[in-house]
Amino acid sequence: MPSPHAAINPLLLSTLTGQPLSSIPEKPAVTLLPGVLTKLIAKHKKKINPQFESNKQVLTCGHCGSKGHYDLGFVAIDLELWQKDEKDPTHKSQSAPKDMMDYVQTTGYFRCKQCNSAGDWKLKNPLFIFGLLTGLLSRGREDNSRYMAGKIALYDGSTPKWATDAEENFLNKLRKNDQDGYLWNRLGNLYLKGGRPELAAAAYEKSIQVDPSQVESYYSLGGLLFQVGELEKSAYHSRMMLVYARHYRKMDILQLREILAIGLQNLYDIHVESERKIAFMPTKEELEVLDSFKETAAGVEAPSLALVDLEIFPDDRKSFYPLAEMYMWLRRDEIPASERTLDQYLPGNRKQVPKPVMDRPATQLGTDNRPIVLRVRSEERAEKIYQLCERYDLQCIIGFEYVEDLTDLRIALMQKLSPSNVYAPCPCGSGLKYKFCCANKLKHFDLESFIEEHGTSGGL
Repeated sequence: MPSPHAAINPLLLSTLTGQPLSSIPEKPAVTLLPGVLTKLIAKHKKKINPQFESNKQVLTCGHCGSKGHYDLGFVAIDLELWQKDEKDPTHKSQSAPKDMMDYVQTTGYFRCKQCNSAGDWKLKNPLFIFGLLTGLLSRGREDNSRYMAGKIALYDGSTPKWATDAEENFLNKLRKNDQDGYLWNRLGNLYLKGGRPELAAAAYEKSIQVDPSQVESYYSLGGLLFQVGELEKSAYHSRMMLVYARHYRKMDILQLREILAIGLQNLYDIHVESERKIAFMPTKEELEVLDSFKETAAGVEAPSLALVDLEIFPDDRKSFYPLAEMYMWLRRDEIPASERTLDQYLPGNRKQVPKPVMDRPATQLGTDNRPIVLRVRSEERAEKIYQLCERYDLQCIIGFEYVEDLTDLRIALMQKLSPSNVYAPCPCGSGLKYKFCCANKLKHFDLESFIEEHGTSGGL
């Protein structure tokens, strides 16, 4: 049996640390990876959701001949090139026809379990994969979680066969200029998609070290830290992403808004989970780093809005778009006018914000079209809340996560329990008028007590 090792490229460690390649072991241990956050993520990497479903196959290393199971990750097959070659008479006349693996690309990052080499592999049973793909395509559907027909292209247009080929390309560029934060970020993305979050974290940390304004690396590190439960550190990186967003020009403007909204969504969850102890917005001290950029469109201030004007729904990413655009500052003008969401909340435009109809809640939470999304810690808790939703005719989706979030439930119940006519029968089913029943309770609504009282199948 091959002795287990961390499957780390010595060239990566040399480039990260500046140490001579000759001083790095051929089979480096994960403990050699630099960075406090990297070590933290490496320790808890099993908590991190993989980018793609497991897709293990038996491969033979072309360097040492050993066989092993390796996770190919997401697989792309260039069927167009294969079909072209099949029709080419010169291709058919070749004494050594191409192997089907010549048309394949994979995202999984792996190195030989025996010799730690990479990039030269033979599939033990290629008919297994390609027979499966042929069947899927012939039925008019693809297994999008693991396979696709086409090519996987990197940011520079290159189409490497293996993730380790792409890694080699990145590292060769970084050996010439290790101060390129964008390249470090792209290398981190390669590792993350390859199922190696600890290597991704090392690249992201290096990216921020050489370029403190690398928004995408703050975003990715914040997401990884969120998944391993390091909420304070996750929140800090998400806030710094917001701080530098106005200067970042490496992304499409709508994609930039999207990652800012995702970061804000995570920040909101963390803020609520910490009982408001962890800041939702960047602090004054964090915003002061912008002074080093000497930004100033003299006399121009960043747009501001009164948060009371906004409706934020934790499960609806788009509800965070106005805040995301606020942190984009003047760059928000690059968003097509039809796509902007902040304009209506700016001081001169607030009067244009449509008012909700009094007899109909603006959110419509709890309906088939917009079910409430809840996160709970246990099955017992989920059962109580499900019974409560059943009783009040609320459509719900309940998931299990360590960070509990019942925000949607609170909003939906407040709507259900607040009829426009205070003399109407109380929605709780007591038979009393609303004014003389739940109206007083709602002034000091205690969701936990309400769940305990009504979250049973036996009624009141």
